[in-house]
Amino acid sequence: MWLPQFLGHRQVSSGVIDVMVRYTAPLVARVETLLRKNRMRHLAGPRAQAFLGVPVLLLAVAVALPIPFGNFLPVAALVMIALGLMERDGLVAILGVAMGVIALTASGGLVYAAAMGLGWAIGP
Repeated sequence: MWLPQFLGHRQVSSGVIDVMVRYTAPLVARVETLLRKNRMRHLAGPRAQAFLGVPVLLLAVAVALPIPFGNFLPVAALVMIALGLMERDGLVAILGVAMGVIALTASGGLVYAAAMGLGWAIGP
């Protein structure tokens, strides 16, 4: 794999990797207990991936908006969709889409409130 020179020569010590694994392994184990492989598989299969492209794109745009703390819900929804697709767990993928709808509604409300606030401050 090609990396730029300033990254290619960097190394991560085994101590750092050990600490990362030690602290994240319990969280990963808890998340994996909630996921079920091939549960509602048709909602996370290859055809569903094509339909999930639009919500994922909209959530990615919401993440990029410069709203302080406004990207938490879209990122959480994207993580749920990604976990559902990785494990072929359709229920988690659909719950991620539902959470995405809530996240997009909240982000839209924040953008609308900011636009109205700027309109009020600037004047007609």
